[in-house]
Amino acid sequence: MTASGNDSQVHGTVPLANLGATGALVRPAETLWSSFWRRFVRHRPAMISLVVLLFMVVASFGVSLFVSEDAANLIDVQAMRSAPSWEHPFGTDDVGRDMFLRTLFGGQISLRIGLLAASISVVIGITVGTVTGYNTGWIDNVLMRITDALLSIPTLFILIVLTRVLGDRIGVGNIAFITLVIGMLSWMPTSRIVRAQVLSLKEQDFVLAARSLGCQAGRILVRHIVPNTLAPVVVAATLDVGRAIIFEASLSFLGLGIQPPTATWGSMLNRAQAYLLNAPWIALFPGIMILITVLCVNFLGDGLRDAFDPHSLH
Repeated sequence: MTASGNDSQVHGTVPLANLGATGALVRPAETLWSSFWRRFVRHRPAMISLVVLLFMVVASFGVSLFVSEDAANLIDVQAMRSAPSWEHPFGTDDVGRDMFLRTLFGGQISLRIGLLAASISVVIGITVGTVTGYNTGWIDNVLMRITDALLSIPTLFILIVLTRVLGDRIGVGNIAFITLVIGMLSWMPTSRIVRAQVLSLKEQDFVLAARSLGCQAGRILVRHIVPNTLAPVVVAATLDVGRAIIFEASLSFLGLGIQPPTATWGSMLNRAQAYLLNAPWIALFPGIMILITVLCVNFLGDGLRDAFDPHSLH
């Protein structure tokens, strides 16, 4: 092959700019996000979980475009506890309501609570972890002792107490209240992850260089430290979504969560307790939805963790 000007126009010829000094083909430099996506795509359980979760979100929130929520609460006494059929794919409950529609509309509440509660948890966790990791001293001691105390108490127990005590004033079953309580009681693991990251990052050369140039602490945190803690935080956030869905389902199962006739997967399980033998499908389908969602979220978290770690997949 010659270096004439016409050679670059020959079909199948490699441009000279892509050849190294020895004539070997040089691959263009891979960006951070392309490298991340390549590793994530290779994690098959995570990719399958992402597709399943997207399908569940579209189905749950898209059903409102075709039918109203009143259709899910429509009582048909002539079809009480009907087995799954073409007319009712998931069967009907004890008062004849269509389980398929109630499962989809229940997914709206459960998924919304999971996503919003996880967002609240991440915001609080990043804030507390950053403050305690960067300012070691009495602030670190106080906040970490509070974190340790909250971690030592079962979260579900605190949720039950708060919803029981404050729920009577605010209203039992208030979606915003339940979401806020779950989010405010789920930030502790995230804060400890962020704190460990900040303790390591603040001793790195680029942080010391920024400090020597006179950068304020706030600018150092926002521009240099916090962005470098987002990888483990994203993984923790995905796990928080599944944890929040389980907490909401547990509260609703105990009768302290979302109140009827509003459907959530947990409240549907609560109502199905008396019919586990006579009409098992009333509990089967919302239980399967919770199981699939939590499993997919966990697999997605594993995939994100491996994708952020360049040494995990090759």
